[in-house]
Amino acid sequence: MEIYDQIAYSICSAKSGEKVRSLKLKVDLISLIVLFDIRIEVRLFDNTSLLFSFPKLNVDSHSNIHLERYEGEDLERRKLEDLWNTEAIDKNKLISHLCKVLNRPCADKIYYCDPTIPPKSISTLVQGQEVKILSIMPVRPQHRIRATLKTLRYSSVLRIFSVPFEKNEYTKWMSILMQNLDIFSFLSDDPTPIDDVLISNSQEFTTRCLFTSKQLNRFLKLWMVGSNRRFEYFSCKITGDSDGLLKGIEFERVPMDSTKVYKSKLVDLPIQEIPIKGGFQITRNDGTKAVVSIRTGKFDFVLF
Repeated sequence: MEIYDQIAYSICSAKSGEKVRSLKLKVDLISLIVLFDIRIEVRLFDNTSLLFSFPKLNVDSHSNIHLERYEGEDLERRKLEDLWNTEAIDKNKLISHLCKVLNRPCADKIYYCDPTIPPKSISTLVQGQEVKILSIMPVRPQHRIRATLKTLRYSSVLRIFSVPFEKNEYTKWMSILMQNLDIFSFLSDDPTPIDDVLISNSQEFTTRCLFTSKQLNRFLKLWMVGSNRRFEYFSCKITGDSDGLLKGIEFERVPMDSTKVYKSKLVDLPIQEIPIKGGFQITRNDGTKAVVSIRTGKFDFVLF
């Protein structure tokens, strides 16, 4: 019996659900995708995924749930087959049911890309549970992003494309930056003060923002005396002349044939290993070492 047949069987009754749960089935990821419709993706370990979907207009009402099977991920995903339709389970209970029978503590990810769906409805779909990853795509109006951050609970990764707060609400943005996350991704090209990086408490901070060598020199010097102690990886774009990046900083060159690799904490994207080849090694006052490198306008800071 295939896993999608086992899931269908688990929906039939509480007893059948317990039987399927006892099989201790394993899956790679469970994601809620809010796009032009509502999708719940169960990613398997064989590069295929099961995609449950229903119309977003019926998010708060009873409707048919459709299941398809796909191969590949994201833009390269290819539909393999339509499997079945069901009205045997309330859509607001589907994620919690999948987590239960597939032995997952909670859904792994929410991908939010449609402001017409209120965050409270999204929270209902995950039964108010905390997820590991929250990705908020560019949506308007901004108050919808603020409501999403306030309503949806996440523990490990936040990806966001803009600052959703006004200038007089900077303390609210600070509270987002200061969370003890595994990864904070700020995917904006807008000018950003280096202070936003300095107050971050995440282990990995990635951004498309541009910083000058003077700003990054300040970051490095503050890190060397104790700032950003949780940082393991920081990536951004660098603008202008980079000659002053290491001004006043002692360093050692890292050979291009270095075999060191940084393993990212990413769990939902394929690229998880970052090779450390070349660059400059610097040392913090407690002996911790990091490598700084610049390639084609990109600045990387890696702890090892």
